[in-house]
Amino acid sequence: MMVNRIVLQLTVLIKWLVSNCIHFLSFSLP
Repeated sequence: MMVNRIVLQLTVLIKWLVSNCIHFLSFSLP
């Protein structure tokens, strides 16, 4: 149960980081 919750939080964190990276890159590009 506990491991499942940790994996879920990690997945959400990774998705958030990826979307932030894409957003930042799209702003950096001319």
